[in-house]
Amino acid sequence: MLGAKDRHKIVVVLLEEAVGRKSALTLAGAHLDIILVLSAPLIDDASARFDPKPHFVSGGSAKYKRTTVVEWYHSHLVLRVVTITAWILKILIFHQIQRPNTCHFFYACDNNPNWPATRPNRPVEILALDGSWAYLSRYVILSHNFKLKYLLCLPSPRETARGTFMAPNIVLFLTDQLRRDALGCYGNKICQTPHLDQLANAGIRFDQAYTTSPVCSPARASLMTGLYPHKHGVMINTHIAPAWNRGLSTDVATFSRLLKETGYALDYAGKWHVHQDLGPEEFGFDRHIIGSAQSEMEPGSALTVDFPGNSFPVAGTSALPKEEHKTWKVADDGIAMLRERAGGDQPFFLRVDATAPHFANIVPEPYASMYDPQTIEPWPNFAESFTGKPAAHLRKHQEWHLEDKDWSWWQQVIAKYYGDVSLIDTCVGRVLDAIGECGIEDNTIFIFSADHGDSLGSHKHFEKSGTMYDEVFRIPLLVKMPGSEHRAIPQFVRLLDLMPTLVECGGGALPTGLDGKSLLPFLEGNSPEDWPDSVYCESHGEVWGYSSQRMVRSERWKYVYSPNDMDELYDLEADPAELRNLIDDASSADTLKQMKARLIGWNDATDDMFQWDWVRWNFPEPILPYN
Repeated sequence: MLGAKDRHKIVVVLLEEAVGRKSALTLAGAHLDIILVLSAPLIDDASARFDPKPHFVSGGSAKYKRTTVVEWYHSHLVLRVVTITAWILKILIFHQIQRPNTCHFFYACDNNPNWPATRPNRPVEILALDGSWAYLSRYVILSHNFKLKYLLCLPSPRETARGTFMAPNIVLFLTDQLRRDALGCYGNKICQTPHLDQLANAGIRFDQAYTTSPVCSPARASLMTGLYPHKHGVMINTHIAPAWNRGLSTDVATFSRLLKETGYALDYAGKWHVHQDLGPEEFGFDRHIIGSAQSEMEPGSALTVDFPGNSFPVAGTSALPKEEHKTWKVADDGIAMLRERAGGDQPFFLRVDATAPHFANIVPEPYASMYDPQTIEPWPNFAESFTGKPAAHLRKHQEWHLEDKDWSWWQQVIAKYYGDVSLIDTCVGRVLDAIGECGIEDNTIFIFSADHGDSLGSHKHFEKSGTMYDEVFRIPLLVKMPGSEHRAIPQFVRLLDLMPTLVECGGGALPTGLDGKSLLPFLEGNSPEDWPDSVYCESHGEVWGYSSQRMVRSERWKYVYSPNDMDELYDLEADPAELRNLIDDASSADTLKQMKARLIGWNDATDDMFQWDWVRWNFPEPILPYN
């Protein structure tokens, strides 16, 4: 009987000494359910493809073609037959689970015309060992009298609410303040992101992914909980939060705790920013490596924002080699933990959190000089005049002392930002390479995203909070599933949807009351009919009480509600740069009414602020997001 330590060095157990001696065989890196190896005469090791679908019929019986299984993509796991020796008949066995932790299997044999297609006289029973390992309690009697000789013991499938499947490893690479349009796969013609582009082209690209909040802590807490900030309680950054709100409560369910309950090992490398005092370990992670890195800048390279009596750099060239940069070192930490877990006995979840490309963009060579600032054209909305816009927009521009920053200054900042993005891309490639080198790519889900975007000169703004523009709220979201094909998903999805997605991918049970919806149907190639055709976001600023806004966006329209300022309405079809506020446009009155109804519908669906009649009086009847 196998121990859990043997997961990635699969031991072939001798069941019968038909050849007159005991033997064992070790195979490295295979990802299979169960293989039975039968003694047989010398045969050619020619391979043939096996399609399991036609062979399953009602009543639990099956008929098989004379084929050997080469590979079979099933749910989250790629099942492969590995070459053992030329004198052993290879058989893959897979059938449906009849009850939890008990499997009934059939098999197919080689396509030699002298051997009839066969099936066992009685089913093989698989029992779970230590929750995730399996062994055969008895072997089958074969109709052609081949003797069962070897048994490969592997992790058994899990019985979950979604059915039975092998628990996949999951790697989430999260960036900080990354604009969606900085990536080549989302249309950028200058910034080089070859690894992310390849990931998008081979996997699933979500084209309308939105964060729930433009601020780090609320967005990250939404990712953890599947809840909007007004429900999980982290509404501004925890490092400047009021004393009565130190961060996310440990009473709130998180995907990390739920994955832990299903048997996952969980590791975390990099930025946290969800609680002032408590780390990831208090939320289900086994360990957290924050790491340390210096930030020494080349003299004379700093681009600064200047305040009375003070200034600080927003971009520059690092004096350190790239291997000493914080992004590189976070990837180092993540890769080290990944390699360790890849040889372990549990499915694992790894989160790699880079602080880049959040300012200050102090970028090492060769990335610091990778882009010529002169080639960077102005954003279409750099022409912002602030006319007809909320007063807070101009105030934000002035508070950052950006009045004297022309496009030539922004070109230099953006060039360094792009360098940071290309460095991230390199590190993503390093993590993906490590997954491949460990031989676990066939059972590993890889997700890439960001907590929120960045103004980066759009609308003449710096940083993120204070506005509800797409540059800040729209985020990249790329997913690579084992066996998946490239797809572009046009529906609106949200960062908080990752929480139920991760839990379902790991076979866990979802708590009630979530705002997030699992993206698993999209990942499996489906398109849910009841998916909402709008998205809802909120902002509470970076300082408590400074501002509060709500936004609802449909395919064409965006409405922003600001309780203490002017509202906004944009026709994104005619004005994708969001320069013309139509809030007082008489011809858009009916659209405004409908968008307000959408907003109040989202409010009611998520228990947001419009709970009193005196607040709701100027809103129409709600349009619910889920009809």
